[in-house]
Amino acid sequence: MFPLFLALTVLSLVALIAGAILLLLRRRSRVVRQVGPEAGAQVMHNNAMPLPDDLTVAETSTSAFIGTGASLHVEAEISFADGKQAWRERHWGDVLLVALLTFGFAGLFLFGSLSLLTGLDDKLPGLIALALALWFIARMARDFLKA
Repeated sequence: MFPLFLALTVLSLVALIAGAILLLLRRRSRVVRQVGPEAGAQVMHNNAMPLPDDLTVAETSTSAFIGTGASLHVEAEISFADGKQAWRERHWGDVLLVALLTFGFAGLFLFGSLSLLTGLDDKLPGLIALALALWFIARMARDFLKA
């Protein structure tokens, strides 16, 4: 049984990675905050925010430090409520996104713990991991029903 559980763990990890990439491609939003003049603020090279003309950046450099504060971060999120709404509206891309992330996480925890349980001589780590995985899946199912 160990090779089967290990293969399902790897397959779940692939689904989780695919879901994360799809999430970043479909749902990202950029937020730029100006925080005023602070020495040492980082401005990323080749971003939407232009660097001052008097500042030179080497081709291999990925960032430059100048005296005005700026922050750039990327957010990407989706909820169970978004997934249910996408199902009702038949937006299958978002449904696939929620399914990949949900089943990727749940499968990684469940099949990973079963791999531990069947692959190790000492069953205690596998039993603890399985208990945590089942608790996590139960909480996720509860959150899905409440969304």
